[in-house]
Amino acid sequence: MPYKIINHLIPALHGHLEAVIFQTPLSERVMIVTHPHPLFGGNLHNKVVYSLADEARKLGIYAVRFNFRGVGKSTGIYDDTLGETTDLKAVIHWVIENTEAKEIILAGFSFGSRVILRLLEEGFLPKTVIMAGLPVQFFKLDPPVIKAEYPILFIQGESDEYTTPEATASFISKSGFSNREIITLSNCDHFFTGHIHLLKQHVHTFLTTHLQD
Repeated sequence: MPYKIINHLIPALHGHLEAVIFQTPLSERVMIVTHPHPLFGGNLHNKVVYSLADEARKLGIYAVRFNFRGVGKSTGIYDDTLGETTDLKAVIHWVIENTEAKEIILAGFSFGSRVILRLLEEGFLPKTVIMAGLPVQFFKLDPPVIKAEYPILFIQGESDEYTTPEATASFISKSGFSNREIITLSNCDHFFTGHIHLLKQHVHTFLTTHLQD
């Protein structure tokens, strides 16, 4: 499907957020992708973030990846996931106001998935969610008490440096996510080194399964 790459500055309370958009002909379905930890070099150009957006684009989904506050051309300063959740809300607001979005997909990697989790705990209802490398142990996450029926994919490496398969499984089993899928890639680290192709395959399958018209 044809597409355009658009560089854009999305308005935010602190100024603006730098974004790169895969603009597809149809914008009824939009994926927003969040990046890993800003204090450790995370940004919208991260290979996992790009891969998530690119798989959406291949399916004709309008995809927006953006830099959190203080990263790249985004204004503001780091705020330990709290302000970054506000950033995500600003991007969602922009999407609603500037596209024909009827369904919003949230996809995050590492720190970005933690930010998405905060938004879900506040009650936001996406169409589907992808959590890549959710750092359960790094953030000492407590299972959310929300009841969520939307499909959610948890995918991580067996050798993830910021959580273990056991910790993630325990977190998910105690959560309110009833419609969940868990994939653990063997011999794979937190950054999906050497396993990006498998990440993309699983994301493609998940999206095509749960986004059928």
